[in-house]
Amino acid sequence: MEGGKKDQLVSIFVLNYNNKNDTVECLNALQKIKYANHDITLVENGSSEEVSSFLQKQYPNIDHFCIKDNQGFTGGFNQGIKHILKKNPDYILFVSNDVIVEPDIIERILEDKGTNDSLGILCPMVLYYRKRSTLWCAGGRYNWLIGKNKMRGTDSPFNEKYKENCVVEWASFCIVMVRTD
Repeated sequence: MEGGKKDQLVSIFVLNYNNKNDTVECLNALQKIKYANHDITLVENGSSEEVSSFLQKQYPNIDHFCIKDNQGFTGGFNQGIKHILKKNPDYILFVSNDVIVEPDIIERILEDKGTNDSLGILCPMVLYYRKRSTLWCAGGRYNWLIGKNKMRGTDSPFNEKYKENCVVEWASFCIVMVRTD
C-alpha cells in the first residue's frame, strides 16, 4: 500500500442507542472490510437489554462495550473513546450506525493520506443512501462568527471535482478517521 503502513491498527467505533436495524446493516458492511489490522467496537449507549443481547448474539466477534444509561452522544462518544484507546490503535475510524461503508474504505483513506503525517482528521465523502451518485457531504467550511458549518457538495452529482483531496475546515463525524497520537 502506497503511503500507509499495513500494520497500523485501525479501531472502528460505532455508537448505538436502540437502533437495531441500521446497526445491523452497518455492522454487516463493516465485517466485509478488507484491511487486515482492524477491530470493531460497538458502544451500546444505554440500549435496551433486548437490542444489546440481539447484537451480542448476532456479532460475537466484535468488541461490545455497554454503557448502562444513555449518556447522550458526547457522553457515549467520550466513554467509547476511552475504552478504544486502551487497545493502542494508530487510528480510530468513527462510523455512525446508519452509515454503510465500502470494503476498501480503510485502504482508500490511508492511501489518500499518503505520507502526510500532519493530517490528524481524515473525512471521506458521504453519498446518500438511496441516491448513491449524489453527495451528502464532502467536508465543509465553518463560520466561527455565527457557529455554523456549511457542507461542501451537498446534493451535487458525484464527479471528478469531489474526487480530489482537499483541506476542509469542518468534517462530518458520521464517518471520520482520526489519528490517535
